[in-house]
Amino acid sequence: MYLKGSFLTPIIYDAPHWSKPPLHFWLPMPLYKLFGNSFLLFGRLSVLLLSLACTFLISLWYERELKRNWIEAFFFLITPLYFIKYSRIFMMEMPLTLLSVLGSLYFYSFLTGPKSNKKTLLTAVFFTALSVLIKGPVSLLMIFPACFIFALLKKKKGLLDFISFSSLSVLLASLWFVLSIFKYGQSFIDYFFIRENLGKFTAKNYPISSVFQGLIIYSFPVNLFSFALLKKRHELKLNLVSKFLLLNFFFFFALWLLPKQKSHHYAIPSIPFLCLFLSYHFFSLQRGFRRKIFKLLNGFYTLVIVAAFLIGLFLFYFQDFLSFTNPKIYFSGAFACLGLWTYLQKKPLSKAYLLSFLLPFIILWQFILPLAFLPIVPNSMVRKIQESPQSEFFVSYRKPFFIFEAARKEGQIISRELLGDPRIKKNDFVFGPGSIQEASISSSKLDQFKTISEWYSWRRGVSPSAIYLALKNKNLRSIQTHYLLLQKI
Repeated sequence: MYLKGSFLTPIIYDAPHWSKPPLHFWLPMPLYKLFGNSFLLFGRLSVLLLSLACTFLISLWYERELKRNWIEAFFFLITPLYFIKYSRIFMMEMPLTLLSVLGSLYFYSFLTGPKSNKKTLLTAVFFTALSVLIKGPVSLLMIFPACFIFALLKKKKGLLDFISFSSLSVLLASLWFVLSIFKYGQSFIDYFFIRENLGKFTAKNYPISSVFQGLIIYSFPVNLFSFALLKKRHELKLNLVSKFLLLNFFFFFALWLLPKQKSHHYAIPSIPFLCLFLSYHFFSLQRGFRRKIFKLLNGFYTLVIVAAFLIGLFLFYFQDFLSFTNPKIYFSGAFACLGLWTYLQKKPLSKAYLLSFLLPFIILWQFILPLAFLPIVPNSMVRKIQESPQSEFFVSYRKPFFIFEAARKEGQIISRELLGDPRIKKNDFVFGPGSIQEASISSSKLDQFKTISEWYSWRRGVSPSAIYLALKNKNLRSIQTHYLLLQKI
């Protein structure tokens, strides 16, 4: 979109791409403009900044409506794995989730606050409309059911308030859809509404358990606090805001059980409501009981830290199959986090102490596991391509856009069986999996190319049994994919 100057329509390979509305692609545009280029790093950074900003706004809502310290909610919201994973990558899970949650929360404020406060209504409408521009009308299906039921139960004129909120939200969110239909007509309707949205209900049916598994995985470790609430369930008092949070959690989660196409990350939109509910009720418990829970959690976090460093040592044992990059830097960061975590243990129940919830997973996720990271596009390949700017770049890969982006060079797509493609000229580069060699041998094309670079990356979808056998046989190559950079001679 940035390179083509297309603000209305997402563009991929010079063709309109309506799999999603454009807001997700608009997010990094200011960074593209500021630095004069469209690097994937800017897309990731835009998601991170939006995630932090929206989480801060949710935390301020928590303090205003629940009369508790915003830091409690903030750390409960950024500690789960969903935030640690998806706030760092250029995917729509975080924008969709947090904008939808803000739209719903501000509707609660409008419904329960003074009627003269139209600013709150417009804020709820604004965030709801933005969420639609991330993934489409599905966000309305998440937000509206709980808000509608709550409005009916809250007061007699609640229905009118909901109609005002829903009508304005649909009106504002529909502007992009109306403009696209006006410009592209039936082709836009067929692509976006029929193929990309209704297609979710005709795709291959995946087990419903994957969404429940996603809820457990991505809400971890904050979901552990639910056991503390269960133990003190007789002390829980479900007030109005608690019921609203639970109602939203149910609908934000249940909606994603309906499509045939399901995945673990479909559970993510519901998790912030769970975090807010757990934070509010846990910090309402007696101080002595909270201290006991923190001691138990500290024992668990100690095991996480020990496991992280054991994994680090384990990776060193298999370093011949890995490509360590500056391991001293990673371990220095891990020990720095360990030192801060140890220091915070001396201040239980303080505001700063909440940071200790996050540190063990930063050690594991940010400093230990990256030691095992095997990039599909290593720096050595990028340097080779950049040294020959006149050579064309051809890619045989299931998601070629990411290869072009990582290599910092535009290119063309080929099939691995088509190394004889007449578009490939002398000195041109070809990227592909190791199987491209087999296709070349069978088609007698291998002698026309020389191998510039070769490396390995982790295979996708490897079963636990295959991982066990690879470790047992001390041969990680069996769960890795061989990649090549070839050049025509």
